[in-house]
Amino acid sequence: MNASSYLDTKYITIIFSIIRTALINGFDIKKYLIYVLNNLGKLTIEELLPYMTKLTTEVKK
Repeated sequence: MNASSYLDTKYITIIFSIIRTALINGFDIKKYLIYVLNNLGKLTIEELLPYMTKLTTEVKK
C-alpha cells in the first residue's frame, strides 16, 4: 500500500487501527468489513466500531 500524502497516511492508519481492534475483539475480519460496508449509511459510525456488543454475534469468528 502506497501512502502518497499525509491524508492518505492518516486514513490508512485509521483503517488499520480499526482492523486491529476488530482482531483483538476476536472478529472475522472479512465478515466485519463486509458488515461495515453493507451498513454504511444505515447505522451510525459508533454502531459500526469493532467494540460494539451488537456486532459480536454477527461477526465473531
